[in-house]
Amino acid sequence: MKIKPLMLLMALTASPLSMACSYDGLFDNPFTESYQGSFALALATQAAIKQQKLPLPGPIDNKAGLNRVTWWLKQVKPALAAQYGQNLDVLIIDKKLWSQIRTKDNALQIEIHTEPNTAQSPTILLTEASLGALAQADLTLEQAQQLGVLKALHMEPL
Repeated sequence: MKIKPLMLLMALTASPLSMACSYDGLFDNPFTESYQGSFALALATQAAIKQQKLPLPGPIDNKAGLNRVTWWLKQVKPALAAQYGQNLDVLIIDKKLWSQIRTKDNALQIEIHTEPNTAQSPTILLTEASLGALAQADLTLEQAQQLGVLKALHMEPL
């Protein structure tokens, strides 16, 4: 049975990368696919680190890195939901990691490693460094926004 070259190419490039993040070891440059505001956030993060206003987390990759970010997201989930609403998409821009915060069965849930936000619903942009600082209470949400290391997009006033 012969497979047409175009179909083979589609099969090889389709689904694995659609939900892949840099913790999967598939991306050298996380900014090859950007999201509105991500470049400015990356620059603000680097400036904040250089000015020592934001601590740089130790490098951890693959499963251990994903576990650390998952823990940090669970730590900041209540504050994000209280400040921005209970149904949010969160993008860790430097890791290309999408997550969703949703209310389900009267409880705040978080799903890690989700599909990219395509519905233009409320989206929070962070970097791994800004998420770590928030989770460790080195930074508040307000300070993160003032530094430009957290951006809330498509937000309706609460």
